[in-house]
Amino acid sequence: MSSIDFTPQQAYRGEQVSVNIKASDGHGVESVVIDLLGNGGGITSLDLNGENWIGDFILPESFIPGGQELNIRLTDGVGESRTTSQIYSNNQFKDANKLIILNDSPSINNITIFRDGKIVSKVLIPEQGDPIKHTLEVLINDVDDISSAQIKIGRLAPIGSSNTWLLLVDDGSNDDRIANDNIFTISFDVRNTLSEGEFNVQIRATDNYLSTTPMDSQNHIIFLEKGYSDDSGIEKWLSNNLLTIVSFFMVVLLFMGLGGGFYLLRNSEL
Repeated sequence: MSSIDFTPQQAYRGEQVSVNIKASDGHGVESVVIDLLGNGGGITSLDLNGENWIGDFILPESFIPGGQELNIRLTDGVGESRTTSQIYSNNQFKDANKLIILNDSPSINNITIFRDGKIVSKVLIPEQGDPIKHTLEVLINDVDDISSAQIKIGRLAPIGSSNTWLLLVDDGSNDDRIANDNIFTISFDVRNTLSEGEFNVQIRATDNYLSTTPMDSQNHIIFLEKGYSDDSGIEKWLSNNLLTIVSFFMVVLLFMGLGGGFYLLRNSEL
């Protein structure tokens, strides 16, 4: 093998890469294949095009990020073969061009908020009284697994921690429902001093090869609204039906007034 070139030279796992190899032998070259069995892939046979052997292959997910030399199996016209990752140039073996395996950052998806064990669309700010507990879950995936996951939740955090990156857990503790399912969890208490509207939280994760969520992918929006906790059923019902209740009592008072007036007229000397 006298040359090997990749297009592109840098690629993420799961992407397609084209390869162009020049090889020669006194008995002719019968076949050239890319051998990725040791990297979690398969065998890719190349096609002869003029003097070069060309083909495409998919980078397996199990490839380790960084510069990688691929195993190339060459077979000559009489059946002899060798597997190499080196090129032969100027009468000596040299290291071949390396394919750069890029490390994609962890993906953050499906932010879900729970209150009293139920999925809710918004974070509830209490009108008064005690804080309301919420739990936030987020799905984080990476082919290299997650070494750490963190969240910055501003004024939703405990007092004094609004600018602190807090740990998200996936070990079955602290309200995490299922350990090691890639769904990371944090619980927080919502105080009545917060304001309604959009609220920005930041989420980041780092994989085992130290690739971290980029800054422009860390920001996420949740929504806050004022109201009563689901535990305060009577207060919530009264709040939602206050107008109806007032109208009902006004009608009752009106009929009582009419009835009293009719009774007085009926029993008067006039």
